[in-house]
Amino acid sequence: MVKKWIAMIVIATIIVALCVLENVYIQNSFEYLQNELTVVESMFNEDKSNIDREENISYLTALHERWREKTKILKMVVWHTGMKEVEINMSRIQSYAEQNNYEEAVVELGALQDFCLHYKDDFTIAPENIL
Repeated sequence: MVKKWIAMIVIATIIVALCVLENVYIQNSFEYLQNELTVVESMFNEDKSNIDREENISYLTALHERWREKTKILKMVVWHTGMKEVEINMSRIQSYAEQNNYEEAVVELGALQDFCLHYKDDFTIAPENIL
């Protein structure tokens, strides 16, 4: 009987540990993206009339590639539609930057930053998310 309780406690502990690790990865991933988007926003604000500079475009391209690497793992644990929304917004931001359209790029940037905040909240460890 004691062996059964020990096995159940070990299994429960492993499940809780995996949930915490999953949550930490999700939170860190979206925190990373938010920080990177803040950098992009400051780059755009440096010269609002010339956001199509090569350094901006290359930074966005590199960010998009780094994010794709993170989504390989994220797609295993979160909704695919959410990852699709991030990809679409990132592509739009890059397209608007290439077209030197500051207003639209900033709108998409704000939408993606807001999405990241809400998505992080959806995956916090809280009683309402567990139940």
